[in-house]
Amino acid sequence: MMARQGAALRYAIVGAGMAGILAAIKLRQNGEDFTVFEKADRIGGTWRENRYPGLTCDVPAHAYTYSFEPYPEWQAFYATGGEIQTYFEAVVAKYGIGPAIRFGAEVTALDWNEATAQWTVMLAGGEREAFDVVMPRRACCIIRAFPPCRGSTALPDRPFTRRSGLTTHPSMGPGSG
Repeated sequence: MMARQGAALRYAIVGAGMAGILAAIKLRQNGEDFTVFEKADRIGGTWRENRYPGLTCDVPAHAYTYSFEPYPEWQAFYATGGEIQTYFEAVVAKYGIGPAIRFGAEVTALDWNEATAQWTVMLAGGEREAFDVVMPRRACCIIRAFPPCRGSTALPDRPFTRRSGLTTHPSMGPGSG
């Protein structure tokens, strides 16, 4: 393996949810070169994707903030998904990381090149870019998965039906929490 000597590292962050935003802020504070790849058209991760009525966090709101960016104005002990989304949008604006986020940039593959000691990040549109460090920050709560159930028919990205009615994924709800 041939590591680049003396060159600044380039970081790729996959996902602009809570963990991706935190990584971007800390890298910015340390003067690092980074790009955040976000598949959607706005930040938020789980709180952007899940839209079912009554969506709230199962962690007390005061504990579901960054330690360096408290938010004492939460409307309830357990914040709604919409309020959490608003908090993250405000944090991104305050720390100026928005310009480093590439929206509509879905990472489809990562390839390690032993000779250059770099990762190639491949996007859905065919674009490829090299980075020294890749930080996958994709949450498990936004991957739609429908387990097979007796008497059901599952279709990709669609609710499946059972004899007793319709079942959907939390990210397929009609509105935000």
